[in-house]
Amino acid sequence: MRDNLRAGRAALLFLVASATVAMAASDGPALPRCKPVGDHRTPVAVWEPGYTRDGTLSSVPPQGKGRVVYMDLVTGPDYEACAGPEQNGVFAFEVPSGTPGLRSGSLHLTILEPKMKATRGGCHFNGFYVNEPVHSVEEGRSETSFRPLDTMEVMTSGRYCRADAKLAARWSESDQLSQATVPPLKQRDFLSICRPFGEGRMAISVWAPKVNKHSHVSSVPPQGYGRLVYVSIVADYDCAGAWQDQYYTLTRPNDKKEATYGGLEISLRGNIRSEKGHCVWSGLFMTGLFQGWAMGWAATSFISVDENKVATSGQYCLARRHGPLRRPSARR
Repeated sequence: MRDNLRAGRAALLFLVASATVAMAASDGPALPRCKPVGDHRTPVAVWEPGYTRDGTLSSVPPQGKGRVVYMDLVTGPDYEACAGPEQNGVFAFEVPSGTPGLRSGSLHLTILEPKMKATRGGCHFNGFYVNEPVHSVEEGRSETSFRPLDTMEVMTSGRYCRADAKLAARWSESDQLSQATVPPLKQRDFLSICRPFGEGRMAISVWAPKVNKHSHVSSVPPQGYGRLVYVSIVADYDCAGAWQDQYYTLTRPNDKKEATYGGLEISLRGNIRSEKGHCVWSGLFMTGLFQGWAMGWAATSFISVDENKVATSGQYCLARRHGPLRRPSARR
């Protein structure tokens, strides 16, 4: 009976964790919102098309030469390009005629993604892409293409903002070219705390869990692709000789008494050091893609980001109501 209760509890925790991860992954890009007028930044539209079958999509992508789009597209297992070899990173889709937003005919869409990895017979296109229209119409079919942009560059450059539906609808190439002159950026070493009132910058969450000798964390980290998070951890163990380019894994078991029932694995790379007999992570990180489930364990990643660059962009601030932050004694 006790084993059945434990198994039921583990299954419930698994379902709750699954729902939490799914919601976190669907929040879209963690970019500051565009101002309604006078914004010098490039607006980024969000496109989350539905995949129907055999490489067919249910919605038309935002288009325009040089237009930046945040894409979140998950294919089905029937999509042959993701079922076998990666076809040199070139993936083709069709938006059929009659789809709302298409003036006439159908749309042939190509996504160039050399780093794509198939997931259970499907692909997940998630990140920032720039549109490059193909100026040809053949047999009533138009064409367009997208190539990926560096997520970290988009998030930290200070040149991009997230467009709401109204702004995205009226975007055009001329709109982008007529943006105001970008003001000069002032060099900053650290992110400041968000103002209590009238703050126009985007708040960055702080994650400061306790970590015991078993590498178990006391709280779940903020999640969602491309999200900036300040991590401040002092573990109960040392990590002398830690390498900045290696991943170190912490875990959050669903059941503290039965760690084998699964949970969340958090892999961190960078911003690590040994300090007075403790392993310390302190600094800014960016969340990676949710990496799926294996034996009841979900996996996510955090990669270190240059805090100077993010602070200098003038777009972000640290969320209020957190304790003292662990800061490195000297900037590297």
